[in-house]
Amino acid sequence: MAWIKTIDEDNATGFLKTHYKKYGDPFEGVDNILKIQSLNPDSLRRHYDLYQHLTTGKSGLSRMQREMIAIVVSKINGCDYGVRHHGKSLFQLTKNPFLIKAIEEDFREADVPQKDIAMLDYVKKLTAEPSKIEKADIDALRSAGFRDADILDIAQVAAYHSYANRLASGLGVELESHMENE
Repeated sequence: MAWIKTIDEDNATGFLKTHYKKYGDPFEGVDNILKIQSLNPDSLRRHYDLYQHLTTGKSGLSRMQREMIAIVVSKINGCDYGVRHHGKSLFQLTKNPFLIKAIEEDFREADVPQKDIAMLDYVKKLTAEPSKIEKADIDALRSAGFRDADILDIAQVAAYHSYANRLASGLGVELESHMENE
């Protein structure tokens, strides 16, 4: 499952077992990106809370926009784990496999509003060349119709997924077996 020791659901005790029950899917179990943190259950809890907040918390960004950000960041970072997980989530939201393919391959060709293209352009630059972000990039998001609170959310969602990608890639997190054929 990974290049470091992890604790699976059957061997979890105490705080970790409680978290696994709370965070796991009743049919598919606990995602490997969470299990990689099983040696530090408090980190796992805080990671999950941040993920939930950024993915489903109150925001001017739609869930679809947040999943598109996750896919673009994961693709740029070469993290198949993130691309596959968030591709699945975007498919559950849209039922549109062509959209997922376009977001993965060239989001500029996706059938999404120009506002979303501007958002993903910023996300791409922030992920690939963060030191080159300038005030003009923020101004472009404002011109596309994003409020400052939305821009903060875009940056936080993108940064979070870079963090998660580095956990997955840096520790050898494998795709869950139930996702292999999806």
